[in-house]
Amino acid sequence: MERQFDRAQQTAFLTDRVSRTARWHRCVAVVCLTVVWVIGGRLDGAGVVIAQESTAAESSPVDQAVARGKAFLDRRAYESAIEALTEALDADANQPQALRYRATAYLHLGLVSRALSDAQALLEQRPNDADGYAIRGLAYRSNGERELAIADFNQALALKADDTYVLNARGRTYNDLGRLAEAKADFDRALELDSKYVPVYVDRA
Repeated sequence: MERQFDRAQQTAFLTDRVSRTARWHRCVAVVCLTVVWVIGGRLDGAGVVIAQESTAAESSPVDQAVARGKAFLDRRAYESAIEALTEALDADANQPQALRYRATAYLHLGLVSRALSDAQALLEQRPNDADGYAIRGLAYRSNGERELAIADFNQALALKADDTYVLNARGRTYNDLGRLAEAKADFDRALELDSKYVPVYVDRA
């Protein structure tokens, strides 16, 4: 039975994670006669632009499906995102962005085993993918498998040592296990890196 994903405290992490791994989709047309398609909108109430840009000449059907999935994900239309990303993965089962995005959408819907499957597929083809470890760690934590979650957060931090979001996620997991000194160390480090990251203050309290 799928466990409900902790949306209130981890949405910020997943949204940031998706945005940072999507930079290759965001290109600006600077060559004459280039046609730019913009797929996007704004996160309700956040004022954050979530546009996707690509050129007609460079965009394959798989890339277009991934871009649609990303746009739906940014709008929190998770079921529509999954549909578009599944279309991309049906055409290319190893498309890494589609696996990241669909795993994230599954987590938001509480479909933890499916998120784990996509994260595992991503890591099998990209064993040094920090985002893959971070997403799988969140899935393990949602599933109550906290030691496995910490192991994945450790792997993610070994690849990206100053990742505020993973530090906070690992700190919360340490806190779940009663390892309070380690939790405090992660929260303190996250605040050193980004003193304005509000979830750390909430979790640290």
